[in-house]
Amino acid sequence: MYTRFFLQLNQFPKLIMLAALLISFFFFDQVRQKLFDQSSGELIIDSTVEPFIERSSGAYQEFLEVRDAFGNEDVLVVALHQPQTGVGLDFINTLADISHEVRKNIPGVIAVTSLLDIPRPPGTCSGKSYFHTLQPGSVCVSLLERYRHARQCILDGPPAGIEDGSQGESMAFDPVEGEEEFEAELDALPQNELDPSLDEEPEGQETVSEFRESESPEAPDTEILSAQIASPDGQRTAEELRQAGWLCTEDLYEQDEQEIHADFDRKIRTSMEELAGNPLMEGDLVSVDLKTAALVIRFSSDVLPSDSEIQEPLLQVFEEQKTKLGILEKNKNPGFRFALVKKDSQPGIGEGFLQRLKQPAWISEKSLLPSSISINKGTPEANPSSSQNNGLEDQTITLDQRKNLEDDPEFPLRIAFAGQSRQVFEASKLIRNDVKTILPLSLLLIIIVLALSFRSMRTVTVPLLMVMLGVLWTAGMLALIGDKLNLVTMACAPIVICVGSAYVIKLINEYQMQYREALMALTHSEETLDRQRVVENTIAKVAVPVSVTALTTVSGFAALMVSPIPAVKELGLYSSIGIIVINLFALTLAPSILRYLQIPVPSVFSLQGDSMNFLLGFLKKWIRRNSKQIIRFWIVFTALVALGMIWLQINSSTRSFPEDSPVIRDLDLVENELAGTDTLRLVFRAPEEKAEGAKGANPLKTAKTMLGLEKLQQWLEQQGSLNELSEIQGLQIDKVYSPVTYLDYYRSGMDRLTDTEVERFFADMRSNEGPAFLDEKEQLLLVTMRMRVSGSTAFLELRELLKEKIPRMLPHLSVSFTGGQVLTSESANNIAQGQIQSVFLALAVIFVILSSLFLSWKMGVIALFPNIVAVLIFFGTMGWLSIPIGVTISVIAAIALGIGVDDTIHFLSHYNETAKHLRDKREASMATLPHVVRPMILTTIALSAGFILFVLSDMESQILFGTLTAFTLVVCLATDMTFLPSVVMETGMITVWDYVGLKFNKEFVQKIDLFKNMSVREAKIATLMSFTVDLKEDEVLFRQGDMGREMFVVLDGQIRIYLEQGYETTELALLEKGTTFGEMGLFRGAQRSAGAVASQPSKMLVINHDSLIRLRKRNPKIAAKLFLNLAMRLENSYRQTNQKILDGLVKSENFGTDLKGRFNRKFTDLFSDISEKNQKKWIQSSTRIPMTAEGILDAIELDQNSWLLMLSGKIEIRCFREGSYQQLAIRNAGDLLCRAEMLVPTGDSKIELHALEASEILCITAEQLEMLQRKEVRLTAQWTEELVCVLSDQVEEANTYLKFTV
Repeated sequence: MYTRFFLQLNQFPKLIMLAALLISFFFFDQVRQKLFDQSSGELIIDSTVEPFIERSSGAYQEFLEVRDAFGNEDVLVVALHQPQTGVGLDFINTLADISHEVRKNIPGVIAVTSLLDIPRPPGTCSGKSYFHTLQPGSVCVSLLERYRHARQCILDGPPAGIEDGSQGESMAFDPVEGEEEFEAELDALPQNELDPSLDEEPEGQETVSEFRESESPEAPDTEILSAQIASPDGQRTAEELRQAGWLCTEDLYEQDEQEIHADFDRKIRTSMEELAGNPLMEGDLVSVDLKTAALVIRFSSDVLPSDSEIQEPLLQVFEEQKTKLGILEKNKNPGFRFALVKKDSQPGIGEGFLQRLKQPAWISEKSLLPSSISINKGTPEANPSSSQNNGLEDQTITLDQRKNLEDDPEFPLRIAFAGQSRQVFEASKLIRNDVKTILPLSLLLIIIVLALSFRSMRTVTVPLLMVMLGVLWTAGMLALIGDKLNLVTMACAPIVICVGSAYVIKLINEYQMQYREALMALTHSEETLDRQRVVENTIAKVAVPVSVTALTTVSGFAALMVSPIPAVKELGLYSSIGIIVINLFALTLAPSILRYLQIPVPSVFSLQGDSMNFLLGFLKKWIRRNSKQIIRFWIVFTALVALGMIWLQINSSTRSFPEDSPVIRDLDLVENELAGTDTLRLVFRAPEEKAEGAKGANPLKTAKTMLGLEKLQQWLEQQGSLNELSEIQGLQIDKVYSPVTYLDYYRSGMDRLTDTEVERFFADMRSNEGPAFLDEKEQLLLVTMRMRVSGSTAFLELRELLKEKIPRMLPHLSVSFTGGQVLTSESANNIAQGQIQSVFLALAVIFVILSSLFLSWKMGVIALFPNIVAVLIFFGTMGWLSIPIGVTISVIAAIALGIGVDDTIHFLSHYNETAKHLRDKREASMATLPHVVRPMILTTIALSAGFILFVLSDMESQILFGTLTAFTLVVCLATDMTFLPSVVMETGMITVWDYVGLKFNKEFVQKIDLFKNMSVREAKIATLMSFTVDLKEDEVLFRQGDMGREMFVVLDGQIRIYLEQGYETTELALLEKGTTFGEMGLFRGAQRSAGAVASQPSKMLVINHDSLIRLRKRNPKIAAKLFLNLAMRLENSYRQTNQKILDGLVKSENFGTDLKGRFNRKFTDLFSDISEKNQKKWIQSSTRIPMTAEGILDAIELDQNSWLLMLSGKIEIRCFREGSYQQLAIRNAGDLLCRAEMLVPTGDSKIELHALEASEILCITAEQLEMLQRKEVRLTAQWTEELVCVLSDQVEEANTYLKFTV
């Protein structure tokens, strides 16, 4: 019915192609609109932690609560590093410029903190920054602003009156008077006009100084100032300078810019010395050696710091800074290391302080060369675009100069920025680049491999088109539902390509085979080839196996949907959708295209010399000789490799970039010089019953809490010593932000701390807009840790340790742990661990399906084993190589599972068809190899080649993903090529589609004596464990004289038994549906005494000894019933033969003749192959009947269906008739006597059991045998098999006896 549906559907190929085209256009539009950025055209990839978070979890809800209360904890650290001279004037000025530009240009910034923003403790210039100095008049003035004012005076030049010595409108400046006016003007100016980046301001306030406006790129100050110096008309009088707010004294004009620069640089360095050891800044805003300073940028909770709208403007800020500095990026290590190089020239007075960078410096961001610098092979030439260089002269660097610079190891100034958001942004960017480069290359490589394999681009077109449309439809469904691509769902594309291509290649191979067979059938015919008929035959062959394969694979991926992680759910959902879509294409669109697209079909002869066939021929011979050794090898090898799982670790690290990449170099600089960028938030709460203390004090704002936090902070900062923290590998705590640091610094210690002081401290922090440690409702107390963490495992170990330690130090408070890093680590571990669990759940689901498919749980295990091998080898290899399981790597197991299950079912479906024709499981397995292994090898080579291209990626996780996926695919191929055929040779398999194909019903089963007392299911399984043969009318089944080793059952039709006598044939019998015959040939291997031919189209069940053995091993319950039915049939034959013997003896008047010496012989002991333990079980299940010497067994009380056998002694089987006895047989211990029915008197004769000596008989009734079967099914199957063998020997003896008597 299922196949018929697709055959009917394919009657409308044009409609199918039109519908596919229209739906593809619709999905293409959905993908274009929703999965690509409309402005940039870039693929949108959600590389944040959001897809990996269980939204309903309490941890996520707490994260949102804390983020709303304290803002976004994700920070970006911008570090300036000058290893030669340390922090000086130029350094601080650049830091202030960057701070201003960040506030001005980056959206969502709520705070930019640097060493310029930390206030002094009580004392001189209390509350001002450390770069404010006390001036005459008790005024605290910013050093940087004073320098900028003085420099501006020199750049503008002295007023006209001073130059010519006259007073005029200008004014002669007296140094003392000028200083007094300077102080007066300072007093008159608002403090925030002195230096917008230095004075204390509310966080986030944007102010722009007059100086910065003159320095902006839109209004280059150097050219304007130089023109004013050259032209007296451009000079301003002292009054104009005073009105403009500049205070220029006469002695100032006597100095040059270099002298002023040196003076203020010395003052800045003096101020920096005060910062040495400052706990508020050291390790956070400034390094211990005072050679690195940082800006810490914090964002509001309503923005995503990793978004391109934040990251790209930030990169632009650095690009502008490089341009202003007049720099050249020198590629020291291509693609990763850059130097900022200034042309060797002595700065003049018109060049400004920004050109004081006399040494090379470097910034680790990629960008093009500034337009003001050109690299020439010969004479330097000015670049025409240099007019945009902010007043700097045109600069040119020759190749020789560049080489000299590249050889210079000194890099005095470096700007770097790091943070989780940058890593997420860069990872997303790299993944997009990989998609742009690697995916097309992978597809191209797959096309090349398939083209070389099929030797036709037209043939490759069909699978390629199906796969691409499958990926498009899957992406379209993703866009239609409204989800986004993330780091996990990106794996859907390779999964769909891997699994889906196998379906279409299977279809193409089957089409070529059907096409070739059709051509061969028309070799001597004038008929033309009917391509439509070929397509229909192809669909009929592949519809069920391909769909069952898809169903099994989809069930495996559907198991991933039980995960609470959204990304894993989506992977399972969209992988399933893609597989279903391509399966649908393989049965509809691909056949429709094949009706119109003529693809070349290799001839049979050309394939003989194919190197692939040579390989397959060798493989067949090797497997045939070593099948059992191959099975043992894979079991042992898998066990050894799987031992590596003991050392398997789950550890998702964000450092997936190369060590020499800009991201890692910047991160290393920040972490080595300052503090790590990983953060952990500790949120303290007062229990509800203690929310209000005895005196109404908030427990969060008490001295007890602060002292407890001090103990915690001291313990955390002792990481270098031998404590619990040192045992966590990959962890270094660099900074702890807590109110204790500020209290300890401003109080000069924590001694005699009172609750009142603590409350006043928090009130002052809130009024002065200091760091927020309490939320607005004062219900949450926040402590933040900055650290370096190598992976998620170390982070989670720290959290568990803190859960144990903190209650001892702060028993009166409850604590929770939150932050993006907590969610990232927990979610990354959850997704990796969840993937492992989901894979094993998928294995369980696939096992159930395969067990149902092959109608045996044992066969389910065997069919699943190649896939288990691949998964275990994958995880075991990870353990042996100490590669931790991360987010992307954990997806590989799902891919391997999909590929492995597909190949397994493809192999077994073809094997089953072949076994029907050959009637030999071993030969069928070998014959399947050339047909199935060829597409397996082609797809694996193509896909492995595609995945291996991931080594071109800049991300280590992607390189590992590609390499390990290719490795796992090769392992899948190896197991399917060697282990699977070997197992099939040794076991044999049946499939559910064969089961469904048997048209058995209860009435039909009851007509066949071989299936007596069996259900329809049991009869079908017994049938499928053997072979079915379709015979045409007058087709010979076997001939007289053939060696018989098989038994037959007529399932349908009619068989004529005939005897050949010379040239004449005599019909002996006409066997109808349900008849069993040829059973003696099954066990005795005798020559056929007659021939058999189909008198009409018939279907035969062929049973040989091997199939019975397989049935006993796999389905002992069914085997026991079948053996028992066969035994009853043989026993009936034995009784009938005995009756003929007696009739013959009477007729010949030889009744009573002693024949025991010639025909009675020792038969096989029924317990010879049964263990002593099982013999006892069997004996306990039966009834003992003792007999005295010369005793006769009374058969009246026995159940006629009982079986009697000798336990000890000697018994004669004889017939009493007309007053005399005729001996039939002598039976000894272990021999079968008979079925009790044989002892029932018939007519004038009676069969008796006569004890020749004291004996003991065992009697087992039908009820006892059935009970034994329920308890010991294998024992019953083994005993009934022995029973059949003994009965066949007795029947043969009786036949010999009959021949003698007759």
